[in-house]
Amino acid sequence: MELLKRTHLFMLFLLVLLLTAGVGKKKHLEAVSALESEKALQEAQYKVQLDNANDRIDELLLQLAERKGENNALLGMQDRYENQIRALEDEIEQMNSKASDQQASMGKDLEEKEKIIAEQNRKMQAVEKILSGDETAVIQLANSIQKALPDLSPDELMIEVKDGKATITLYEKLMFRSGSVSRLNSGGYEALQKIAEVLQAYPGMFITVVAHTDNKPPAIKSYKDNWNFSVLRAATIVRTMVGEFEIGANQILASGKGEFEPSASNETSEGRAQNRRIELIIAPSIEDQARRIRAALK
Repeated sequence: MELLKRTHLFMLFLLVLLLTAGVGKKKHLEAVSALESEKALQEAQYKVQLDNANDRIDELLLQLAERKGENNALLGMQDRYENQIRALEDEIEQMNSKASDQQASMGKDLEEKEKIIAEQNRKMQAVEKILSGDETAVIQLANSIQKALPDLSPDELMIEVKDGKATITLYEKLMFRSGSVSRLNSGGYEALQKIAEVLQAYPGMFITVVAHTDNKPPAIKSYKDNWNFSVLRAATIVRTMVGEFEIGANQILASGKGEFEPSASNETSEGRAQNRRIELIIAPSIEDQARRIRAALK
């Protein structure tokens, strides 16, 4: 609009100049007509420029609207991502809290298990102490019997400690008259007395008396077989130790295996002599040992 005003002023200025210069009416009209044509042309150009400017403005407004729409979409995406991040942070916090609780619980469980393990170890050590003490006692008992019978030869006495038991082997030569199940030799009687004296110091020991024979049948037919013969000899040993040497009846047991557990070949007289034997198998009483173990485990 400012440009149009300036154009009008310029035309009026030219018109005044023409009039003051004494231009003729015809020329004046021609000049006016030319000016009007030029004006119309310029106005048309200005209109085109204005239309183009308006179109550009509309285009820019449309782009601006699109940019606003994109920005709104980005803002929406940003909000969604922020919400997801907050949710993840909450989840992480919950997981950390849960992990902390679980760790505390695991620590408590571990502490309880360590207490249980410590208690089990204590009990195991207590049992091992009892068993070890019993083994030591068996060894000491065997050594004491060996010292109490220093004059007996290997074909009369043999002592062996194995698997927590002491086996005192007394051969027929020392113990019984040949073919007899009840008549003890004086040397055998004296040996039993000394063994019983040692056993008095070990009331927690249990004695199993096992009698053996060779493979020859008993000379006296009334004994029926070697089983019967061996059992009768074992009973004589038990009766003597309980009745005369004060070994508790609940501390000793008689058994016989006849010819069925030889320690040597029955093909020679020497081998048969080794098979005719009495074994005193001495070990901690199972009942007494169990009682002591139960007491230690409480």
